[in-house]
Amino acid sequence: MKNIYKACYIFVFLLSITLITKYLQARKPLILTNVLVEGNNYINEDSIINVLENKYVNNSILEINFKEIKETIYKNKFIEKLKIYRQMPSTIVIEVEEVTPIALIDVNNQTFFIDKNLKYIKANYKSINHFYNTPVINDITNDINNLSKAKHIIEDFIINDKLFDKLNEINFSSHKITLTMDDNTKIIFAKNNYLNDLKKFIEFHNQIIIGKGINLETFKYIDVSIPNQIIVKNKIV
Repeated sequence: MKNIYKACYIFVFLLSITLITKYLQARKPLILTNVLVEGNNYINEDSIINVLENKYVNNSILEINFKEIKETIYKNKFIEKLKIYRQMPSTIVIEVEEVTPIALIDVNNQTFFIDKNLKYIKANYKSINHFYNTPVINDITNDINNLSKAKHIIEDFIINDKLFDKLNEINFSSHKITLTMDDNTKIIFAKNNYLNDLKKFIEFHNQIIIGKGINLETFKYIDVSIPNQIIVKNKIV
């Protein structure tokens, strides 16, 4: 008997919710009057707001199709994630998480950013100016292995933001990877042993350069490509 009462209660509750929703949709008391965009930095909020206002002007916020809106907004490749929800009585809130480019690369005479997932995002003058501190990867010859190596180096440098902020370029040759830092300081890795060389350089940077208060820019190059050795050359002042 209790189960019958419980089932009836649930049925009445759901029916009430459905009827109230239908009633509100028919009366349209919750007309969209405000769109809030949060979390955007590079992306212009007007470009997101216009997606809703152009399609749902004078509509109730209950009638807005979130899936459809997301599909349209996600066409902007600088958007990583979206969260959309209603805020009574008449507001739609859109929370944006933008892509953070980790490098800039030229492919077939076109310029792209790449993100942490190695996804290509078409770059233009505006986006390059905005993400001005993004390092450039050169001479990669469309080799996914080289791209993966560059990503690994950049991710380790991001952990140490003092290094990432100074990283300007990553250049690949047949046997070497050369990083160009501020003031043209070069860091040289062996291509076939770059993980060990990367670890060796970061230890040298933390223990010697940071530990003894030396400016990285005073070095012409730091070569960690030779096993069990670190070869450095100071700039001539």
